[in-house]
Amino acid sequence: MNEAQVTQVLIRTVQDIKPSEPQISAVTSLGELDLDSLDTLELLYALQSYAPVAQDNFLDIPVPADCQQLTNGLTARTVSDVFRHGTIGDLARIVIHIASQTGEVL
Repeated sequence: MNEAQVTQVLIRTVQDIKPSEPQISAVTSLGELDLDSLDTLELLYALQSYAPVAQDNFLDIPVPADCQQLTNGLTARTVSDVFRHGTIGDLARIVIHIASQTGEVL
C-alpha cells in the first residue's frame, strides 16, 4: 500500500464520519474537522487494515524526524499532533513512513 492509497482510504473514512463536510481532500485539516474520540478510533481502525502499526496507542507514537514538518509548516512530535494540526495527506504520509520503518505496510 502506498501513500496515495492510504490517503484515499482516509478520505473515504472521513467522508463517512463527516458526511456534512462539503469537500474532503488530502489537504483537509484534521483539526478543523472537529473529530471526537470515536471518530479518531474509526480512522485508526480503517488504517489498521493497511498499516497494522495503527493500534490504540498509535496517537502516542513519536513522528520520525524526517516527517515532522506538516503541510501547514507546523511541527508534529507525535501522531496526536498530526490529528490536531495536520492534514489527511500528512497523516497518510506519516502512517506509511512509520509502518515502513516497522515493516508493517501491507
